Amino acid sequence: MPLLFLLFVLVGFAELWVLIEVGGVIGAPATLLAVVVISLLGAALVRREGFKAWVRFRRAVDEGRLPGNEVVDGALLLLAGALLVPPGFLTDGVGLLLAFAPTRSGLRRLLARRLRATTGMSQPGVGRQTGSSGEAIDVEVVRVERDERPAPGEVTGGDDERD
Repeated sequence: MPLLFLLFVLVGFAELWVLIEVGGVIGAPATLLAVVVISLLGAALVRREGFKAWVRFRRAVDEGRLPGNEVVDGALLLLAGALLVPPGFLTDGVGLLLAFAPTRSGLRRLLARRLRATTGMSQPGVGRQTGSSGEAIDVEVVRVERDERPAPGEVTGGDDERD
């Protein structure tokens, strides 16, 4: 928690310093106008890209695929939108970078590689995984359904539906 607080304070001071420097070069009114225009354009971009990500998410779900990339895109777009809210050139710049699909794609691949390296997992959603000793483990998901309804007051595993 203290690290996050320190990060917010440092980013705030850095944003203030950049705003003062830019304001000294192009003037205060032009700086304020630039911050507002960048934020509005960024919000429009995030909205458009967010809609596209939602469509890709729905398509993946409808096709029965695990929407891993789509979820990561949505999270990165959420972060982009949050970075575009506070006034400033630094956070707006990072937010705009996250809003562009090529940048998001590269960051998503980097995050996936890092996750696989730290967890030792292979591709998500693949049925054949490698165990700790290196042997392959085949996985099959089986759904068990009960034929009879539980008696009133009977404690169950919580998966049964009750009317």
